Amino acid sequence: MTLNLQFKGYGYIVEADIKGFFDKLDHEWLMDMLKQRIDDKAILNLINQWLKARIKSPDGVYTKPSSGSPQGVIISPVLANIYLHHATSGSKRKRRCVAEQ
Repeated sequence: MTLNLQFKGYGYIVEADIKGFFDKLDHEWLMDMLKQRIDDKAILNLINQWLKARIKSPDGVYTKPSSGSPQGVIISPVLANIYLHHATSGSKRKRRCVAEQ
């Protein structure tokens, strides 16, 4: 990529930040995408547990998220990249993913 940027005449690079992206990941859609590539049920179960982990608010109340990926967890950026890859590729469920954002 560095060679292409230096010698192919690209004029600019676009960087984007999707507001609230980590909060809006559809768990069902993400797990479907992961099941296409991962056969290990234990790994899939662990990822699902990460996604469904309860969150403790400052006032001590626990909530169980129905969407989103916990920020600060090592796996969240990887899951986000997988989600975006499928959302921006020719996936059949692409419209559902992008429309819900």
